[in-house]
Amino acid sequence: MNFTKALLATSLITASTFAVAMPITGSISFTGSVINDDASSTLSFANVKTGPINTGTYEGLNNIEATMSDIVYSPLFSASSDTLWSFIYGENTYSFEVLTLSGNSQELDMMGSGVLKATGFDDTEGFWEYSTQLGNTFSAGNIPVPIPVPEPATLGLLGIGIAGLALARRKQANKA
Repeated sequence: MNFTKALLATSLITASTFAVAMPITGSISFTGSVINDDASSTLSFANVKTGPINTGTYEGLNNIEATMSDIVYSPLFSASSDTLWSFIYGENTYSFEVLTLSGNSQELDMMGSGVLKATGFDDTEGFWEYSTQLGNTFSAGNIPVPIPVPEPATLGLLGIGIAGLALARRKQANKA
């Protein structure tokens, strides 16, 4: 009976170590029009919607109205807000918080890093890319950073250690 309880407790402890957070996966794209104000070196966005090529967490979130912050591209790249883009679908909010922006101000191709956020998901590191087409439309996309997965050897060692503890406990109980 004690061995069964010990095994059950060990199983619960082991199961709790495998609780996995829900990171954001896949990528999202945006479309719309862009206004390039050369005097202030600022890009402003209008008619922004989620694009047709969305995968993972964003799959099926197409043609949804979104907000995109202005981007200043000279002398240094910067967003007018920490939130580069955001949109709401149902009760869920999706956004991208900017950490870095860089790019080529001559061609207005930009990239950066930041944090993808979505209701019900863990904040996830990601990358952002932007490019203009024909000077008045744009597409942008986000790609989450891959999440490291523990090596099977680490999990195997944990299992062997727990099994060893259970065996030692069983031997002690048999001696008594």
